[in-house]
Amino acid sequence: MPDRIPLRARVINRAAELHRLSPAWWSLLGRAAQPQPTQTPLWLLAWWDTFGHSGGRELRVVVVEDAAGEVVGILPLLRRWVMRGGVIPVATLELLGTGEDIDDEIFSEYLGAIVARGYEGAVAAELAETLSGDRVGAWDELHLRAMRADDPTIAPLVDELHLRAIEAELRVTHECPYIALPATWEGYVGAL
Repeated sequence: MPDRIPLRARVINRAAELHRLSPAWWSLLGRAAQPQPTQTPLWLLAWWDTFGHSGGRELRVVVVEDAAGEVVGILPLLRRWVMRGGVIPVATLELLGTGEDIDDEIFSEYLGAIVARGYEGAVAAELAETLSGDRVGAWDELHLRAMRADDPTIAPLVDELHLRAIEAELRVTHECPYIALPATWEGYVGAL
């Protein structure tokens, strides 16, 4: 079972190294339970190239590999300082694809960890261990916004953070309305 195999994490903090990860990243998306267009290197590297160099953002992408060196998880994070109340500096870890200025916001959705099917628990444990140490640098708040509510990595990650005495809370902040469409055009027209 994948949850019991040894994994190791490394942190990418340079854009060139993140670009070199692209083939393994695409491969991982093919093995993920719920891959999303906004989790692809195409989307997130373009976002970083556009927004990453403003606001003091620093890459902190956590890459989890198995013993053979195969990438089984990626948590695309950035770190930056924000001012709370205009006076209190707070170091935040945030998902790549979030945190643009309101005038520039593109509202990427369905972001989060990219994890190979069956590895959710093991990768969550390795992510929590990495976040609880100093490999991503000092941080005060972790904001994982715009994730799917049914993402299979969320609950194990929250549990693993709690095991390491890191306070974590799940909160629905936005809901994406949708309309369930019939399977065919004829079915749609008939329902009108």
